Amino acid sequence: SDPRVEPPVAFTPTDDASDAEADASDAAAAAADADAAAAADAAADADVADAVRGRYRTVVTANGRGRRALDSARAVDAVDRGKIARMQPRDLGDTLKESGGVYMQETNRGSGSPVLRGLIGPNNLYVVDHVRFLTSLWRDGPSQYLSLFDPYAVETAEVVRGPGSVRYGNGAMGGVVHLITAAPPDGRFHPGWTGQLRLQGASADRSSGAGGAVAWAGDGVGAIAGGSVRDFGTLHIGTADVAGGLYDGVEPLSEYRRASWRARVDKRLGDDWQASATWLSTLMRGAPRLEGLGKGDWRTYDNDDHLAILSLLRKPLLPDGPLRQLRIVLAWHTIGEESRRVRCTKASLVHLQDCVDESAGAVDRVEAEHARVDVPGGVVRATFAWLPGDRLTLDLGADAWYDLVDSSATVAHATTGFLVEPDTARFAAGSTYLDSGAFAHADLRVAEVSPAWGALIASAGGRVSHVRAHADDVADLGVVDYANSGAVGSAGVQLLNPGRHNLFINLVQGFRAPRLEETTVLSDTPSQYELPNPDLAPVRSNTLEVGASYAIARRLSLQATAFRSWLDGAITSVEVEPAAGQAPADGRSVYQRINAGSSIYAGVEAQMNVQVWRLALQSSATWIRGDDTLPDGRVEPARRIPPFFGTASLRYVDISRRWWIETFSQGALRQDRLARGDRDDLRICETARFSGAVFAGDGCNGTPPWATLNLRGAWRTAGRGLEVQIAALNLTDALYKTHGSGIYAPGRELRLTLEGRF
Repeated sequence: SDPRVEPPVAFTPTDDASDAEADASDAAAAAADADAAAAADAAADADVADAVRGRYRTVVTANGRGRRALDSARAVDAVDRGKIARMQPRDLGDTLKESGGVYMQETNRGSGSPVLRGLIGPNNLYVVDHVRFLTSLWRDGPSQYLSLFDPYAVETAEVVRGPGSVRYGNGAMGGVVHLITAAPPDGRFHPGWTGQLRLQGASADRSSGAGGAVAWAGDGVGAIAGGSVRDFGTLHIGTADVAGGLYDGVEPLSEYRRASWRARVDKRLGDDWQASATWLSTLMRGAPRLEGLGKGDWRTYDNDDHLAILSLLRKPLLPDGPLRQLRIVLAWHTIGEESRRVRCTKASLVHLQDCVDESAGAVDRVEAEHARVDVPGGVVRATFAWLPGDRLTLDLGADAWYDLVDSSATVAHATTGFLVEPDTARFAAGSTYLDSGAFAHADLRVAEVSPAWGALIASAGGRVSHVRAHADDVADLGVVDYANSGAVGSAGVQLLNPGRHNLFINLVQGFRAPRLEETTVLSDTPSQYELPNPDLAPVRSNTLEVGASYAIARRLSLQATAFRSWLDGAITSVEVEPAAGQAPADGRSVYQRINAGSSIYAGVEAQMNVQVWRLALQSSATWIRGDDTLPDGRVEPARRIPPFFGTASLRYVDISRRWWIETFSQGALRQDRLARGDRDDLRICETARFSGAVFAGDGCNGTPPWATLNLRGAWRTAGRGLEVQIAALNLTDALYKTHGSGIYAPGRELRLTLEGRF
């Protein structure tokens, strides 16, 4: 989002100024001694090269200042607005599915949780324009909160795999997802008005939508405003190799709606300062969750998300001292959730449609809950440099976020004629949660080894975090009051020849304090009945990672990273004997969150990007294994570990640069290495669709393997005034879902987007 790192000359998804300039220089060099035809080929190469250039894109999340992903000392990926547009995503989770090392889990429609190095939910940190997006109310497993963001509002989605607790604090255990929002045009390049309008539709869920943005840029000031609306209908899932059954070919109750809007104003204050004001909002209505339908238990979610950010950035054009950058950010984040839970009678389970339709006599009770958290907070970060050529750089920062919780609940029973009465809310109203910390991180260019090998760079950093929580009148617990503090560090060595090769080895630590959702809330889901534990301790990790990348110009890039993480006190669930009055009426097993003795996660991530002529090939593959050692010494697989998975794509861009076509495939092997909690999870081990029962003992075979074959392409008019994008997905109509998901993926699907620019 810093225009001096990468000038955003236009906000439209397919215009990429910095990459276009870099590619143009490559094309000019390639055509220096060639004829006009060769020059035309080079121009086409500049367009197709974006399959490779993702590794050359400047990213800011890994080191806070801006460095090409290929040269980063961490495993990092960047999904730019061009690729986001080509994917025609339903939600933000869709934009990350093709990133190396990212496995997307979907419990319900309108949700999407990335699994990074085997960890999910609050073990991964989401950041928006340097603002912490995670709150203390987020569920300890998968959630829908990442979907509360318009994918077309994103300039770049950056994913750093591995702990990021030193720079970003509490929760950054598996990785960091940093969403950088689209900036207004820069008046020095594109003054005046610009805009776009987008119409979309998809066949699998009969969805339709519209969106767009309008921007203005003048002398030292720019503004952008936009939004989108989308109506999602009944989801049609794959039917291949299915013998028949309940709700064959569709997901019942899968309709929902989403609306987003945004505005941003950037103002230059002299040569060295820039101020920004950003507003982002999303409303989601009726997002359903159905994995418990077989037990007569389903629910819907309404979410409101509002984020206001004020940012002040100083980046001296001609530094006269050690200061290279100063960033001050103030933010106010509000998330509201209204959940409606329908519990049906046992008699209705014979005819589940009666439960779905809430027919007379089919519903036993309806529970509704309101939860809202307001999070004011801020970040201060500064970068200093010393020694000739800025050989020594020091990043300093501090941040603080304060959660203010409001919650209430009601229940309506059939026996009372569905009279609405107050009920005990999951969260105690008035609960608070302070999350604060400060860090320092230094990089030193130790020596220039040789022209071929490049420079040896050493890095080290540390953070002190402090978390304090308070909740009154927690059911069965009374007052819950606790504080956690911790220090984490990192150290690494890198051998870097920029743009050519990169070798690194790091030892990085992670820290996550328990949140209010884990310490004060009874988690009563169709799959799990989990008791809270106010005595939970923080989770800490040590990760050793070794990585290497190699590149030839912008034609080839190879990258591989191996890691091993040791977690101490990982929060997991174990089956316990319930106390009097704690057992659920339906006889489900009772679990309680505890700190495991230790856990080990290990894996390998690999990526390849190749450009030959006007063809671009991309592929990635990831393998992860996780084990928990429980306090009694037992060792069992960690929960929700994804199977071996990967992607591959081949893209062709015509020499006219007016159309392109791409085929790609995604898939995963079977995951049958399951934790006890997985075997009791209806999303993984249900005996039959909507049966409401799991396999006894070790009878569950886990999640079957799957693969999809897909096509997509686009055509645009001369001058790029109109662009037509088409995608044909899951051509074999395979019936599948990703491991841990509560819903099946769309079946054979056609997506269409019409986009006009002015």
